[in-house]
Amino acid sequence: MKLVEQVKSWWKGFCNSVRQESQRWHIVCTKCGKKKSVWESGGVRWKAAGNSHKLVYCSNCQKMVWAKMVYLPESSVGNASPTLETTVEEPNAASSPDESQSPATSGIRLWIDGVGCWRLLTADTIHIGGGVNAESAVADIVVQAPLSRSHALIERFGEDYSLTAKGSAKIGNEPVNGQVHLAACSEILLGDDVELRLEVPNQLSRSARLTCTSGHRFVDSSDGTILVKDHLFLGPSAGAHIHCPTWPAQLVLFLRGRELYCQGGDTLRINSEAMNAAHALQHGDVISGQDLRIRVEIES
Repeated sequence: MKLVEQVKSWWKGFCNSVRQESQRWHIVCTKCGKKKSVWESGGVRWKAAGNSHKLVYCSNCQKMVWAKMVYLPESSVGNASPTLETTVEEPNAASSPDESQSPATSGIRLWIDGVGCWRLLTADTIHIGGGVNAESAVADIVVQAPLSRSHALIERFGEDYSLTAKGSAKIGNEPVNGQVHLAACSEILLGDDVELRLEVPNQLSRSARLTCTSGHRFVDSSDGTILVKDHLFLGPSAGAHIHCPTWPAQLVLFLRGRELYCQGGDTLRINSEAMNAAHALQHGDVISGQDLRIRVEIES
């Protein structure tokens, strides 16, 4: 009898693990962005087994569509029975920056001669808001525009990005209610006239580029922000995250742990010294080479 009870206990734990894993994996329609957990869809998924895309019926599009499998580790894993539709909850006050908070994420600025200033952020959750100066900002990315101080947030789940609107927002011409999956190139409208573009320009990296296309400025005077996932490319090619048209070759930056490294090269120098091997970038570093110069500024 003792063995039977042990088997029953193990089986119960295994079933709970499968259910929780299936509730954390979501099917995201690539057409409309509608999200539903695998569990709610009547299936199971264990430790990322199976294909990254599946042909499913989307009740919003009312047709069969190819959908991506996305892992959401913070998803609800309660004991409720599966339902037909998924409801995405609005972020609560505990997860949103309040008026007394400073910007949630520090970053790195690259001052690139002949190109401009680009900001690098490595966090998986980035808040976007409006404001007039960086000192009073509560968001990670602040636009000089009449937006709420925490108007929207972009989240990265594995290889995918999503947008959660806390103020008025559209993707394309479709209003955003709650959380919506972002395609590799997404046009985002915040408020009445703030237009942003999120792009993943290179298939070899899941780092994304966020720029403002409506003429509004960021309060930190940057030209745009790179949401760094693994590594990013700078150079003259169309697939570069930061386009540097006059450079003779591509430069690669990559994350190792919590540090950003620059890949070494025969013609590269760091603070006027040869950089033949990868170098962990520090505040004030100057990367130089043939027709290129970058000053690194690490935000405190």
